[in-house]
Amino acid sequence: MLNSRDKIWQIKDDSPSASWLAGKVGISKILASLLINRNISSPDSAKSFLSPRLGALRDPFLIKDMAREISD
Repeated sequence: MLNSRDKIWQIKDDSPSASWLAGKVGISKILASLLINRNISSPDSAKSFLSPRLGALRDPFLIKDMAREISD
């Protein structure tokens, strides 16, 4: 059985978009590729994902039954 330490990552060749995003955001090409795989391809969205701000979080009371759950 393979242990997680025994797994080998296979990374695709650098894409031009990953190189571009890496240069714009100041991150590695590997991290840029991972972000692009998550459909995060603009410098602003990458920065928001990597350095989230508390004010950008959604209101937790929008979750169904949240008010009921915290009042119990």
